[in-house]
Amino acid sequence: MSLALAGFGSYAYYVSQTQNLGYVDSAVVGQHDWIPLLCVLVFTTALALGISPISWLLIGELFPLEYRGLGSSISTSFSYFCAFFGIKLFMDFQQSLGLHGAFWFYAAVAVCGLCFVVCCVPETKGKQLDEMNPDYAQAR
Repeated sequence: MSLALAGFGSYAYYVSQTQNLGYVDSAVVGQHDWIPLLCVLVFTTALALGISPISWLLIGELFPLEYRGLGSSISTSFSYFCAFFGIKLFMDFQQSLGLHGAFWFYAAVAVCGLCFVVCCVPETKGKQLDEMNPDYAQAR
């Protein structure tokens, strides 16, 4: 996801720099029109196959059985709040940082999220649901 966001930001930067120089060579920019489409496809595929379903699966594994309902509802609410916050601030980021800066910012946030997952989320592959709770208790 971060590569797709960074790629789209780089394309937006390239287009903005060619426009700032006072000329837009439509033949040159037209040769690179496939880049935003590729970035959207990579982002959507990575979201659909990666972070989206895995995060919803982890919510069910993260909390002990007696707190699973409350923990899941709080986590889901926080997830939707963050999505709203990210969408709401996009226009502000675009106006202050430029389109390329906004996408680079979101790419950096995605890299930070990846680092968090690698460092803080324990591996659950091959474990039963009752075996996972001690790992998460130790991680907290």
